[in-house]
Amino acid sequence: MAIHIYSEIEIEKIILRTNQFSREHSLNYNRAIKKIICKKDVDLNEYKNLKNCSFKEYINFLSRIDSNINYMELVKIHRNFYKFINQTLTDYSKGEPISEKLFNNLYSNHIKLLDLLNEIVFRFDFTRNQLDKLTATWNREIFIEFLEKEYLEVKRGEKVFSLVYFDIDFFKFINDTYSHASGDYILKELINLIKNNLREYDSISRWGGDEFLILLPNAFLEEALFIIDRIKNKINKKIFIFNSLEIKITCSFGIVEASKNETISEIINNADKLLYKSKNLGRNRIEI
Repeated sequence: MAIHIYSEIEIEKIILRTNQFSREHSLNYNRAIKKIICKKDVDLNEYKNLKNCSFKEYINFLSRIDSNINYMELVKIHRNFYKFINQTLTDYSKGEPISEKLFNNLYSNHIKLLDLLNEIVFRFDFTRNQLDKLTATWNREIFIEFLEKEYLEVKRGEKVFSLVYFDIDFFKFINDTYSHASGDYILKELINLIKNNLREYDSISRWGGDEFLILLPNAFLEEALFIIDRIKNKINKKIFIFNSLEIKITCSFGIVEASKNETISEIINNADKLLYKSKNLGRNRIEI
């Protein structure tokens, strides 16, 4: 299952821009209907230009952030809406009666467009509520759902996935030495580094404190090891700068490849055991 991890900023931007365009669209519809009801003169050129409104800019913005979703239905409904609104205003300006079918098509596309926009807002608002507030990683509940969906495909013999359990070495020492604010900063920066080096459809969840799980769909153990080893090397080279302090960290990892003969809890526990094996063998290691 492809799961894209959006940043908090991306989520807020999409919700804001979608609500803005929804208001713009409603204003255009209401302005046109008001012209007819109040029997005002209509400048057809004004309404022909409305179909360009800010939709092109909005859909390009949406597609850049949310590239996994096909928004062709939204594009189609928007195009139809302005086709019907222009026809409605053209008939009105010529003194011709507006057919019930034309008006129903106009109203139907107006409502469909608003519904699609509301669905986008709802989806991203739901996503926002499933994120850890500090690190913008998935919370346990939604992450377990992701695991369950991948696990069902493993049970059917259709797919494979690997699971990574990791934490920061000596994180308590970092908090006690440099402050909890520095610890929070390191958590956020570390997760950003890891996200930037995962595949687009990988997922990461804050499991508790400085412990995290990473779901790697379509990854056998060998590929998972390659991905995490690359990330570990980048972490080792990274210098975290907080209030002029230079802080270096390491992480320990345990990786398992999911087996249909084990439950999800057993898969997680096996990864956890490998993490602690890594700790016991000196930290800054990957155990498989």
